[in-house]
Amino acid sequence: MNEFIEKPHGVTDISLQYFDDNIAKIGKVRTVRGSGNKNGVVYRMELIGDDGRMELDGFAWGYHGTGPQGAVRVLTQVGVPRDLAERTIFQAHVPAQKEKDRSIVPHWELDLDSIPRQT
Repeated sequence: MNEFIEKPHGVTDISLQYFDDNIAKIGKVRTVRGSGNKNGVVYRMELIGDDGRMELDGFAWGYHGTGPQGAVRVLTQVGVPRDLAERTIFQAHVPAQKEKDRSIVPHWELDLDSIPRQT
């Protein structure tokens, strides 16, 4: 199984380039997850495909901005309909955490086999 784990940096354009360069190597994407830590301002997007997985660092959700726009682009490129991608990203709930809690917690997940894919 191929693993592509991007080094943390928080820059959307770098993550989009990493995604473009490597997405074909993980096969058909079946699941996409967003997780993170509100206190540490950490967001991780994980894509799980037939042949591997990828973790990306330069995206965000729960508001409108460059990071969320990049996340929408990734979701639509793997087949998520634009309206669902925008709802998932712009309206995502980022759970509250205790002030010193730096654990990574799930924020959202899409099972692409259960939704009609955009072609």
